[in-house]
Amino acid sequence: MSRIKYSNLPFWLFTLATVFALTLPILVQDGMFQDGVLYSAVAHNLSLGYGSFWFPQYSALNIEGLPSFHEQPPLAFGIESLFFKILGDSLYVERFYTLLTMLLTVWILVKIWRLATIDAPANWQHLTWLPVLFWIIVPVCFWSYRNNMHENTLTIFALLAFLSFYSGWIPIQKSSRFLSLNPYVAAVISGFFIFGATLVKGFPGFFILAVPGCYWLFTKRISFKKMALQTIVALAVPLAIYTVLFLWPVSKSLSYYLFDRALLRMGAVPTADYHLEIWVQLLQQLVLPFTLLVLIFLLAWRAKWRFTQPTPLVWRQSLFFMAVGAAGTLPLALTLVQKWFYMVPAFPFWAVGMALVAASPTSDFVNWLKTKKRAFAFVLTFNALLLAGVLIYSAAQIGKTYREHATLNDVYKIGKLVPSFTNIAVPSCQYNQYNFILQGFLVRFFNISVVPENHKLATTTPFWLSQCDALCQHIPPDGYEVILEDGQKYALYKRVENQP
Repeated sequence: MSRIKYSNLPFWLFTLATVFALTLPILVQDGMFQDGVLYSAVAHNLSLGYGSFWFPQYSALNIEGLPSFHEQPPLAFGIESLFFKILGDSLYVERFYTLLTMLLTVWILVKIWRLATIDAPANWQHLTWLPVLFWIIVPVCFWSYRNNMHENTLTIFALLAFLSFYSGWIPIQKSSRFLSLNPYVAAVISGFFIFGATLVKGFPGFFILAVPGCYWLFTKRISFKKMALQTIVALAVPLAIYTVLFLWPVSKSLSYYLFDRALLRMGAVPTADYHLEIWVQLLQQLVLPFTLLVLIFLLAWRAKWRFTQPTPLVWRQSLFFMAVGAAGTLPLALTLVQKWFYMVPAFPFWAVGMALVAASPTSDFVNWLKTKKRAFAFVLTFNALLLAGVLIYSAAQIGKTYREHATLNDVYKIGKLVPSFTNIAVPSCQYNQYNFILQGFLVRFFNISVVPENHKLATTTPFWLSQCDALCQHIPPDGYEVILEDGQKYALYKRVENQP
């Protein structure tokens, strides 16, 4: 058994090198996609006591005039805020949290793979690196783990819910090797994880309810009755919890999210031109994993390996996982609020499904390589050096800026001139509540909010900021003097004391 594990070591080293190469060099740098900046700003505020779990705060005005921030449900903010409380205010706190969610996803994927191959040849059990490799090469996946997206946290809850469901289907004869649960106990546990998933991202967290149905449809290992009952039990758990919550004062928080933001956005703020756009994006994201799958079979054909063709059971298992992945993706077409990163929680299931198809030739290649001692030693050494090189290169990127160079340059200068928890007025034509770049960085690092000049809060602040290269050029009202004129993108003014 240890020899089988050792024979997979070079491939684990290569997979880890790939995981870190696609994420760490960017993750350790300053600068982040605006949604990730927004999430870290809200979580950081929560860690400081500015806002509460159910009523978090982003800025002085939040979004759409709501008294608190409700673009997303609060659980991910609450979890990330704990990291700020423990680790402090460094920009690396959210990066550590993001890295941790990625590593947890890898760990859970390994557990799922071992369950998925429970009836497969023994050496398949040790190809735990294979689904991880198929998963991380999906472009939106490694992009998400560079940018502190909430889909990273949602993925963990979705995978844990899946793992719980699957633990209820382990055959009795296999229960000594794996944790086996009563199917309905497993469904209850899944229900709690589904509740967590929905409290991270709302409706998309419910997609994991499709697992029993997909398992029944493609494997025929459970009856229709058991499938239906497990689904009902799992659904009943989050519904019961939300029913109780709506009886408490926190219901106002849920109402804000559900009625004032989520449902309103579906009809008023489309992000896609047509409903099937998300399906096109799905196919684009699967190009690299599918290419890897084809290359594995081409290599096997070229090398004339006599690998065992996937059995009907393997095909059914593979289709089951890909169906779960589809359940996490295709329903997004029901609305025009579609963004490519909404699909992130579904791709681990696509990865396992593809890895199952590729497992037989991959296993033969691993077995072949371990018989070639010199080749094995070379591959092992090369991949170890590759991983070390990736880590060294990533460490060398610390202190650099990945994106928004000019904005960050000015934000750090502004933070030295403006006290924390202060508002800065900006020209109304330059204010966009959905542009989280400038205000996101100001809030995250200095708790400074931006308000339009025609808002009443603008009259209470002595600071006035204007973007130098904006299409609408504005100078401040009389009585202001410039205090930051060497900014790369912004000029900052302050009202002169004793001016009327």
